[in-house]
Order: sequence, then C-alpha cells, then structure tokens
Amino acid sequence: MRTGDRTCKDTLSEEQLDRMLAPSEQPRASLGRVRTGAVIGGFFMLGLRSVELRHIRTQDIEHDARGEIVAVRIQRSKTPSGIRRMVLNPRCQSLWKRWENARKAFLDIRGIESEWFFMLIQKAPRIMGVPSDAKPGDQMCHATPYDIMRRAYATIGITNMGTHTGRRTFITSLARSPELQGNPMAAQVLAKAAGHKSCQSTEPYIRVQQQEVDAIIMGSGRSQKQRDEVLDLLRKIGDALTKN
Repeated sequence: MRTGDRTCKDTLSEEQLDRMLAPSEQPRASLGRVRTGAVIGGFFMLGLRSVELRHIRTQDIEHDARGEIVAVRIQRSKTPSGIRRMVLNPRCQSLWKRWENARKAFLDIRGIESEWFFMLIQKAPRIMGVPSDAKPGDQMCHATPYDIMRRAYATIGITNMGTHTGRRTFITSLARSPELQGNPMAAQVLAKAAGHKSCQSTEPYIRVQQQEVDAIIMGSGRSQKQRDEVLDLLRKIGDALTKN
C-alpha cells in the first residue's frame, strides 16, 4: 500500500491504538520507538497528512511557560494562508514532548543540528530504490512515515493499513465527540480540523459502525431530532461516497 493510501476504509479502535502505542510509552523505549509514538500521535490525534508531518519544523512547535508542547502550526502550502494551528491533547503532548527531549539528546551527542521536528535518525542508503546521501538530522524521506506505521501496525497484527488510517480515525472520533452532537456548525468544525476547504471533502472520512445504524433503526434512546440529524449525516456520507 502506498503512503497515505486512501483505499483503506478502516479505522482503529481505542484499544488497538493503546496496544500500538504501548511499546513507545515504555520508560526505557528506544529512540526509534519514542519517535514512532510521536508519529502515531500526529496521525491519530491530530489527523495530519504524511506530507504535513514531514514538513513540521521546530519553529512550528508552540510551548507554554513551563516548556510543555501545547500546539503546532501546520503548513501544507508555502503561503501563509495555508497554515492552521492545532492544539495537542494531553496524551499527544506527552508523546511529542518525550520525542522532543529524545531528539535533542540525540542531536547533542552527534554534535549536529536539525530544523525538522520529525527527522531521520539513521542514514537512508536508498530512497524509492535510488541511492541517497540522506543522513541523520535530515528531513524524513517520503516513505519514512509509511515505514514507521507499517512496523507499528505489525505489532498489533495489522498489515493492510496506511498512514491515512490515522487521519480517518481522528476525524471519525471527532465526529462522535459529545461536543459536536447537535452542534449546527459540526460539519464546518470537522472540515476546519481536517484542513479541508469543503465539508464534502471531510464526509467520506467518517466511518459509520453497524451498531450505529442499528441504533438509528431501533430508535435506541434517541429523540426524533437526533435521529433526523444522524440520518441526514448518513445521507450526506452516502452521497459523497457515490461521487467518489
């Protein structure tokens, strides 16, 4: 599967995400595992695209007065209008701070500097089959995030998911959050968080579970207004999928 392959239609459960992060959150986790945890946080807790994660610079990281990471500025294009600010939840803050400390120690030991927050930590002899002079501290290669996630998925027995699974999981989780239920601006909030200009671009990312459909059919504890809202959302998702 290619990096960011959008043909993958699945999301991860919280239990699967916990298991995938477990090696990275061990007290004596290696440098590579600490970086893996931070990369997982970027995909699954911020919904980043692979290209966005690779282009984060240290100057894009925002800290509070205590030095804790609180937000990141994401830039997909080279224009100022392409920047959006994303706050980190507590778990993502912890994963990124741990990586920030580990990368600093790594760079200090080697006596090198790097402007890239997510950087290479070993020499890349070949990139896309072509010999490379990429070295530790350089920007991640195009395939690096996919390789990191492929190994992370393998730890929980998954072999058919790409980096975009994290983005889909993030948007679906956000769509289910209590804060968005009944919010007339829910679609716009989701699009903003995803970095989409159109709400229609966001709808295909939302994965609807069978139990949710069953609950709608049975009217399980929902008011008529809530049922109408969910049915309307399902119709929009179906229309968007049909168009794609």
